Amino acid sequence: MGLWENAEAGSVRRMGVGKGEQECCHVTGETTIMINGDFHMRESKTPRAIAAVFLGLLLGAYKHYQQIRSLTAGRQAYLAEQNLYFDKITKTHSMGFMLIACVILAVIAVGLYEAIAYGFGKVIRPVEVEE
Repeated sequence: MGLWENAEAGSVRRMGVGKGEQECCHVTGETTIMINGDFHMRESKTPRAIAAVFLGLLLGAYKHYQQIRSLTAGRQAYLAEQNLYFDKITKTHSMGFMLIACVILAVIAVGLYEAIAYGFGKVIRPVEVEE
């Protein structure tokens, strides 16, 4: 069972650590605030949602730019480009290379997403903790 499962709004869950208990988290609506001594870390879904929308908008704008570029070049230029791409992938296709490349791209994508979500989390005001 996860740390925050079945936690009600406004409740405080305690967790045994070492010799005694320590206040673990305070649940306020959809925001969970981690408490460890004087350290408060805000975990909110809003910055993550905004980061996902932001990355979606960037990808959509890039794909639109690619489509406009292909449309302005014309059918023959598009087909020639696709023919070159097909020739390229038939020469260099390797399962090991593709797996390593996809893992690297996934790590970069997740890191970029987390960095953007962290930035939006810093911009959005934190929720005040009521003692």
